Amino acid sequence: MIRITALLLVALPLLAGEFEPFLRKLKDPATRESATRALIAQGTPALEELRAAAADPAIKEQVEAIVKEIEEREPHGLRFTAGVPKMRLTLADVNREDMKVSIGVQNRGTETIVLWPYLSMRILDVNGQEVKKSTNIGRWGRGRSKRWLEDLKYIELAPGAKWATVTPLTRFMFDESFIEGWEVPEPGTYTIEFTYRFDRAKAKKTCDPEWDALDDPEKPWNRALEMTHVFTAEMTVAER
Repeated sequence: MIRITALLLVALPLLAGEFEPFLRKLKDPATRESATRALIAQGTPALEELRAAAADPAIKEQVEAIVKEIEEREPHGLRFTAGVPKMRLTLADVNREDMKVSIGVQNRGTETIVLWPYLSMRILDVNGQEVKKSTNIGRWGRGRSKRWLEDLKYIELAPGAKWATVTPLTRFMFDESFIEGWEVPEPGTYTIEFTYRFDRAKAKKTCDPEWDALDDPEKPWNRALEMTHVFTAEMTVAER
């Protein structure tokens, strides 16, 4: 499982062919750290040139570490992000329904990607303990149809495309199985953790095995990206 803490990465306005100065700086201990940060901030678009640069034994180790970091932050070229409002947040603020957390993903690669439309969520306190849910309602009522996969709105991202939404902590609607909500119990620092997880075989087992479209490779559930990826946002809550 890939577990990533969401960071605000400010990409420098580099153009094709302009990575070489930063690669040269990797050879100098005095500039290595800043060059590393700049290259990581570029993310997926820098991978091709970085992989080629790994042939240079003088920077091979540093470049391979940067490539690994980018691939973990942006699996399959996807940059997932989460964030809270940029303001001082109190207990009253975060426990109101109009306080929204943002969620987004950008396809920074060169191929169109289809995503499963669900995410799971947890809130963790400073000790890593889960905040108890205040709402936990099954979302399928008496059950779902044996062709429920065709009723979903999948996320399809062409190269460069973005998807974004917001959710209140009090009513999270993106979990596959439940409608969930949380009430933050006290002031402190919290981690809001989102997980993208898709297991195609598991999802298809819940459907009618005689359904003609179930194994159609063109259907979105057969194109959706299978992986587990965790991304987070930090939230500081004051008493008042």
